[in-house]
Amino acid sequence: MNKLKDLNLKEVSARTQIEMDFLNAVIEKDFERLSRFNVKGFLKILTREYDLDFTEFLEEYNTFMHGEEEEISDKEDKKVIIPTHVDAYQQTSSGLWFWFVGIVIIVGALIWAIYKYDLLKIFLDKQEGQNPSSAVVNIIDEAQNNLKDTQISQNEEANESTEQNTSAQEQISQNQNKEEEKPKSLQEQINAQNKQNESEQGVSSENTGANDLNTSLREAVFSTNGKVWVGFIKLENGEKKAIVTENNFTADLSVPQLLLIGATEITLKDEQGKLHTFPAGSSKRFLIEDGIIKPITLAEFMRYNKGKEW
Repeated sequence: MNKLKDLNLKEVSARTQIEMDFLNAVIEKDFERLSRFNVKGFLKILTREYDLDFTEFLEEYNTFMHGEEEEISDKEDKKVIIPTHVDAYQQTSSGLWFWFVGIVIIVGALIWAIYKYDLLKIFLDKQEGQNPSSAVVNIIDEAQNNLKDTQISQNEEANESTEQNTSAQEQISQNQNKEEEKPKSLQEQINAQNKQNESEQGVSSENTGANDLNTSLREAVFSTNGKVWVGFIKLENGEKKAIVTENNFTADLSVPQLLLIGATEITLKDEQGKLHTFPAGSSKRFLIEDGIIKPITLAEFMRYNKGKEW
């Protein structure tokens, strides 16, 4: 905790993207305000970036949160449950509603049947002594004809849909054939261009090797697999500069300085042209002095940086 107080909280917030309100709450041990943050996740970031120990702090925070949960549980146990008869009323009401809907459906079905098949006319004809059998036969014939017309219409629609699908598949096949032809010609162009570049590079390979050697003696080259934060501190006057990049970057070996690099995986090409890989997961610190770059520990970094981590 004391180490966190000694740090510049604004720089810590800018570097870790953690809110200032959280950092102040940690220092003040305001557990109630901390309960709305991802406490464990933020503390892991601070531990990783600044080598801080929050073991005792987490024990106090967990004790506080456990006490809060017990108070909430006691309040819930003391709640009074008031019985009500609403369920019985709702069951009776729902039963009456069910019977009402059933009666409406039955009445509607009778009205539809009378209107559809002209049953009232058949009944009146029967009362007048007429024979209703012919009317019933006509109704059956009409229903069969309607059924046949419906089946014919469905068959025609199915045939039209099949024809459309066939034409669409043919069109897709033609487009695929055209697309397959294009990459072939494009690949041939790329291959020809690569051959030409290789022949040109073979002519000037000796000059390029000499230039790379001179560059490696003047600069250290870093390559990264993702976005990374990089800080530079000149040892002569303490001037600081920070960048965020996802491309390769260099450090001038003629200037004595400190480098602080984030937790991303990086590869270093040193003053002798040798490659060194540093895995992700923790910050990297380097010292450039007398034209040589070398990795250093946090304690060595702070000694060169007048006791500061950044």
